[in-house]
Amino acid sequence: MDRKSASYYFNQAIELNKRDAVPYILLGNLEKGQKANNYYRLALKIDPTSPYYYFLIGENFIRSADFDSSSYYFRKSLQFDSVFVNANYGLAYSLSNLGRVSEALKYYNRAHELDPSRSDILLNRAVNYNELRRYGDALIDLQELLSNNHNPLAYYNLGIVYKNLDRNSDAKRALRQAINGDSKFSLPHLELGKIYLNNGGYDSALTELKWSIELEPQQADGYVYLGITYSYMGVIKESEMAFLHAINSSDSSDSNYHFNLATSYLHIGDTLKSLEISKKAVEKYPSDESSHLLLAKLLQSAKKYHDAIIESKVALSINPQNVTTLELIGQIYYQIDSIELARKLFIKAVELNPNSASSRNKLGGFYFATGMPHEALNEFLAAVRLEPFNASYSYNVGLAYNRQGDKAAAVSWFKKSAELGFPDAYLQLGAIYRTQSEINNAIGVYTTLNKLNPNNPLSHYWLGILYHKTRKYDLAITELLKATKLDSANSTYLHDLGRAYLANGAQNLAIKQFRESLMIDSLDILAKGESRDYLLKAYNLIQLREWEKSESYLKTLLIKNPKDYEIYYALACLFSLENKSEESLYWLKEAFEHGYNTLEYLSYDDDLDNIKNLKEFKALLSSYKSKSK
Repeated sequence: MDRKSASYYFNQAIELNKRDAVPYILLGNLEKGQKANNYYRLALKIDPTSPYYYFLIGENFIRSADFDSSSYYFRKSLQFDSVFVNANYGLAYSLSNLGRVSEALKYYNRAHELDPSRSDILLNRAVNYNELRRYGDALIDLQELLSNNHNPLAYYNLGIVYKNLDRNSDAKRALRQAINGDSKFSLPHLELGKIYLNNGGYDSALTELKWSIELEPQQADGYVYLGITYSYMGVIKESEMAFLHAINSSDSSDSNYHFNLATSYLHIGDTLKSLEISKKAVEKYPSDESSHLLLAKLLQSAKKYHDAIIESKVALSINPQNVTTLELIGQIYYQIDSIELARKLFIKAVELNPNSASSRNKLGGFYFATGMPHEALNEFLAAVRLEPFNASYSYNVGLAYNRQGDKAAAVSWFKKSAELGFPDAYLQLGAIYRTQSEINNAIGVYTTLNKLNPNNPLSHYWLGILYHKTRKYDLAITELLKATKLDSANSTYLHDLGRAYLANGAQNLAIKQFRESLMIDSLDILAKGESRDYLLKAYNLIQLREWEKSESYLKTLLIKNPKDYEIYYALACLFSLENKSEESLYWLKEAFEHGYNTLEYLSYDDDLDNIKNLKEFKALLSSYKSKSK
């Protein structure tokens, strides 16, 4: 029967019996929006205690994204039937879309208890758990769901949870499974692009983001992250074009509309426009917590901390239980050195949600940043107990142990983090192995990291340094060239590439690198008092055999920084290269006296080759080795 005929017969039924609610419901099912609700309300007049009729109106409001109205009618439905599964589920879904995720969870749980077989309830409860940062619970629901139903949307959400746990390998695997299940699904490509972007895999990020845009050309999010990727690659024209596309394709009905616009204008350098858009969002949605938070974050990035605190507090007045807002205010107070206020806010966030691993981790981060490694360790360990598969939490435990000097425990936790897929853990492992002269272990770690992420200049740099130390100069040059290609403005990389060329006999190439390093590392750094950078300038002059200039620079710096053992060590290198062994030994002894203790490096430093065979050098080294025990 066609729609017109059905409507005719339903109206005839009403004429025959005006007290029968069923024809009104059937007529409502034929309509959409307000027309449908008008029929449902007529049915309610006949039977005002029907939970089903209230449910139908609530369901209809969900279709128009009016979640305030839908939640009202679902509550009315539950007043008459508290075990109505669909009304519990509908109310949970509405509350979740209103940002009231903690309250939503109560109704998701009730709906699941009433009907454990419903995959849609399980999926949306997992999404809710993810928003509450209860990632372990989200994983349990998604894995249960996927054991019986290979749903691409479930795989997508599994990827999101793994991403939030910093388990990037697992996240990429789950997102690929989502794509395999639905080749037209754009969101997994978008999330893969974000993961590659965050890990420096810009080419792979571009590929995924372009796929996302091709599948959904009006998706502003894809253009935003495409623009960010191009900007990181230094491809400015394409970056600006991507952000302009994002601006033009932003849909005002999209929940990310103001975020996409504000972010795009921010990246093309129009900070004022970015702030203007965020302020308009606040004016349009004065009771929308997320609009105030967006403006607060932009004000924070613009270093307008006072205004950022005001906006954050408005957001907090809308939802006083939001730990994310508390943590944001805590971060801002920390930035303006209101340490005690920041501490209280981070602690309050934990008190409000003691089972939040993220809040524990952020409190630990605060303690770590303010020089309280023992308290930091306790909070990081609490976070790991709550979320044992979060790679960044294990990494932070490693940082805390390392800060306390427990290298063995730090290595153990960094290894765990690395196994869970956190790239920075490899850098920390490499640093510990370097300082402990475990050169082969360090080389192995950096080699592994380069395979996982070939676009990380730092891992190539340290691998190059280690190869130089072991006098494998060709390999050192190869790795240092990769580092300088990935970060061509890094004067340290250029300097050490020059040293590798010099050690390998390529003097002209070495001189070129030293001169480029000098050009980048301009003299105005001295005015800032950043002695390490100024030392690099001195080392460039030393390698260029400009003895008088380098000696003058170092002695000028020594007047300003008389306790800096690195300056004494640099003078020892200078006089060694000049074959002035007596002066070199004097300055090396001064370096030891002022705290230099990297004894294992001396055997690798070819700047000191001219004094290493002297009995005075061996005696000096032996003396300080015994003192350091």
